[in-house]
Amino acid sequence: MQCTRCGAQLRSQNKFCPVCGAPVPRRSANGSARPSSTAAFPAVAAPAPPPAQPAERGGSGVLIAVVAVAVAAVAVVAVALIFAWRGSAASSDNRNVVYYGQADAVTVSAVTLIVPCDSSNEPIEEYAVVIKPADTASEDALGRITELEVEGTSGFTVGNFGGVEDGEFVLNIEDHRSGRTRNVLVSYDVDNVDAPAELRAEEQGAADNNTDNPSLLERLLP
Repeated sequence: MQCTRCGAQLRSQNKFCPVCGAPVPRRSANGSARPSSTAAFPAVAAPAPPPAQPAERGGSGVLIAVVAVAVAAVAVVAVALIFAWRGSAASSDNRNVVYYGQADAVTVSAVTLIVPCDSSNEPIEEYAVVIKPADTASEDALGRITELEVEGTSGFTVGNFGGVEDGEFVLNIEDHRSGRTRNVLVSYDVDNVDAPAELRAEEQGAADNNTDNPSLLERLLP
């Protein structure tokens, strides 16, 4: 026997279709089928899915705030680095430097520390310094010592020569390691408070600015 609703196979003892729940017609004494007076079991509806939870707006707001703070921090650091770089560059440009062989004398005092540098503009470690009078100074202006032997990168002062009078002098600096001699022209003013505390003697560019500089040699010729 088959279900009149869904066509599923039924057993004689079934009162309801095990598939769709429809009532199975009962047969009368004469064999004819008649509907069962018993109502069909109601279909059980599947449970409804739980309602979707709304997204928390607070979480996205916090994320945006964190990102904004991070971007601001990066911007502040970048600006600070730019100013620091500019300050360093300005400091480097304004440092007290005299170039080997230059014709213009640089003012120094008795305490101005002169630091000779090599061709890489690194302080020379072992060298000799000979002081000679230039245009405005004579041999009588020299002190008790006319030559210094220097070891280390701390530099020297004109005051180290002892008793040097005011005037212009040429400092011949001989690098013991390379054998090169370079010249520095200074205007010595023993008590000049405006003179730099430190003066670096450097190469100007790739040129070898030492005794071959004609403008300086011309000032030393009689």
